[in-house]
Amino acid sequence: MTILKNKITKEQLYDLYWNKELPTVKIGKIFQCSGRWIRYLLDNYSILRRNPSEAKNLSKKLGKEAPNYKGGLPKCIDCGRELTYYRKNIRCKECRFKFAIGKNASRYIDGRSLKTYFCIDCNKEVCCETAINGQGRCQKCSGAFYSGVNSFNYDGGELDLIHQIRDSWKGQEWRKKALKRDGKKCQICNLTENLGVHHKIPLRYILDLYQIIDYAQAKKCNLFWDINWGITLCMDCHKTLGNI
Repeated sequence: MTILKNKITKEQLYDLYWNKELPTVKIGKIFQCSGRWIRYLLDNYSILRRNPSEAKNLSKKLGKEAPNYKGGLPKCIDCGRELTYYRKNIRCKECRFKFAIGKNASRYIDGRSLKTYFCIDCNKEVCCETAINGQGRCQKCSGAFYSGVNSFNYDGGELDLIHQIRDSWKGQEWRKKALKRDGKKCQICNLTENLGVHHKIPLRYILDLYQIIDYAQAKKCNLFWDINWGITLCMDCHKTLGNI
C-alpha cells in the first residue's frame, strides 16, 4: 500500500479530483488507500479542494454526469434495445424467444420437433410427442383402436356382450319390471336405497350354456328377459351373492 501511495503524482491526483470529478473515497479505492490519505496528499501538493457546496452538488449528479457512471444499462445484443437489468451478452424478451427456436433451443435433439407427423390411420396431423413417444395415432383413432379385441381389458368378448345385454332396451325394461314387482325394496333386508336387480342365473353361465356369441342370439333367449329370474337387492346384499 505504501508503494502505491508514493506513486500518486500531483498530475494524476489533479486529473482525477478536478477533471474527472471523482470523490476522494473513489480515488482512494483506485490506489488502494483511504480517502483520508488522498485528502492529505491534496493538501501536501497544494491542490485546491472543493468547498462543501461543490462536494454536495457533486454527490447529487445522476445518470451520465454521476462520478460512478459506467456506460448505463446494457443493450440487447440482437436489436440494440436498452435493457432494464445488468447482465452481459443478454437479449431482450422478444429476441430471446426468437433465438431459442430450432437448433438454438435448450432441448433440441435432432430436429424431430420441427418435422410434421401424421396419424397412421386417418392421416391427420399429430404432434411429435404422439408420433415419437405414443402410438402414432390421433386421439379419435387411438380410442377406436384400443377398443374391443385390442382393449387392455379384453377377456374374450363376454364382458362386452354382458354389458350390451344389460344396457339394451330390453335389459332396462326387464329391470324396471322386476323393481315394480318387488315394490322397489330389497327382498332380503327391505332397504329402499341403492337398489339393483340381480339375475339368479349368472349371465356368463347362460352364454356358455347356449353358446351365445352376439346380441342377436341373446334377444331370442328367454332366460335373459324373464323377470322370474330377477330379484331386487340392495348393494350390500348384492355383494354377498356376488356380482356378475
